[in-house]
Amino acid sequence: MIDNKNCSLDILFILPPIIYNSALSISGAEVVPNSFTVPTGALSAASYLEKKGKSTAVIAMDSFLVDWGIRENEETLIKWENQYIGNLYRTLDRIVRRFDPSFIGLSLQYTIQEPITLKIIEYLKTRYPEKPVILGGNHATFSAKALLQQTQADAVVLREGEKALYSLLIELEGNGATACSVPGLAIKNEKRDILFTQENGSLTPSEIPVIDWNLLYIPEPYSVPDFEFYVMASRGCPHHCTFCTSPSMWDSKVRFRNPDHIKREINELIQKGVRVIGIGDDTFLPDFFKNGSRTWLQKFEKTGTVFFCETRADVINRTSTDLLRQLHKAGLRVIYLGVEAGTEELLKSMKKNISPEQIHEACKRLKKLGIRVSSFWIFGHPATTESKDRKALDFIEDLLKKGLVDEILPHIYKPLPGTPDAKDPRVQLIENDFSMWSHTGKNILACHNIINTENGKIVYSAEQIKRIFDESYALKEKYNA
Repeated sequence: MIDNKNCSLDILFILPPIIYNSALSISGAEVVPNSFTVPTGALSAASYLEKKGKSTAVIAMDSFLVDWGIRENEETLIKWENQYIGNLYRTLDRIVRRFDPSFIGLSLQYTIQEPITLKIIEYLKTRYPEKPVILGGNHATFSAKALLQQTQADAVVLREGEKALYSLLIELEGNGATACSVPGLAIKNEKRDILFTQENGSLTPSEIPVIDWNLLYIPEPYSVPDFEFYVMASRGCPHHCTFCTSPSMWDSKVRFRNPDHIKREINELIQKGVRVIGIGDDTFLPDFFKNGSRTWLQKFEKTGTVFFCETRADVINRTSTDLLRQLHKAGLRVIYLGVEAGTEELLKSMKKNISPEQIHEACKRLKKLGIRVSSFWIFGHPATTESKDRKALDFIEDLLKKGLVDEILPHIYKPLPGTPDAKDPRVQLIENDFSMWSHTGKNILACHNIINTENGKIVYSAEQIKRIFDESYALKEKYNA
């Protein structure tokens, strides 16, 4: 990993805090991180630029800011927040002075990160006005115009950003006269007007870089095992779930990565002492193995390293038992299954296009092979009702009673920018502050009502959604799931 010597980088990538916003939205709770999120997207961009001769480093701000405490009431919460922000600014100043980057990249992946990211941009552009600030990530892509209007950020790299970012840096290192013609950007011109350039071409599978994990800066007293690492076997997802940004981010297309590149990334992590690795694909697909590319699984099996992934019930059901058995033998211990709802009607409305029967069968197959099943659920989707969400509770309890799922991860729906559901007229927002938009965790809020669009009346209130969500957590605690 990067040493502690001062240096001058071409670009420093910063992942704004994620845990901070959870702390704000869970008043009275103690938030203690079990591990820190590794910004895989930023690391991919950094690795791509390194191969092009640029010097880079990647910072996860949560690993610098872990002074959590109990926020018992509004007064102590405000005091804690003020202390946190002050510490954030001092830490940013120390980091920027230590790396002295020509450019600063901010990885704005999640909507809940936006409020703290806005503060970071304001501070950086006030303290270091000569350093261009460039945004990237899912949320930045789908909120680019608003972000550039609200802040002094200089540009947003849209969607897959490696090519566009490299071209932008080359332009800005010159006179920048043609920076506004670089494909794949939202950018301010000399008049500070916001321009969207033509779409950028995607990387071919061979162009997708091998991630150099050494570019991640890990501050004392932490070490590699304190971080949660993900390796990507593919980019994109072929499905069209209406609550997810992936269809818009990747056009519902999938590119499978070079197996040799995957092996190199896994091998390096194992050499660094990592023994649990996430496969970070939006949907881990058996199609990856059609060409016989299973040799990278041996990296897990020979070292006792285990891995986990996310996928869907229909994907599991079309995967051969032989392949599932091989995956388990190699080290697959947990599958995070996107269940989301308890009725076929609601699943169809979400464009999940699966059935409760398929979910039941998938869970049964996985449990028979000894693979732990963790399941995602969404309450308060625009197409739901209290009755439909109660059927989800019944389905959850049925699966738990039968021992077909080991863990439930309930979420309250949020209309994330870039999702097909984002502007659904049935959603009546009652909380526009993104710092309150945490969608998982026992004490989170419901930030919307669901209304009848013909008469404007509330048919499923935020209070009702929250009550159902709380009942799902009661089941989670009852079954220790």
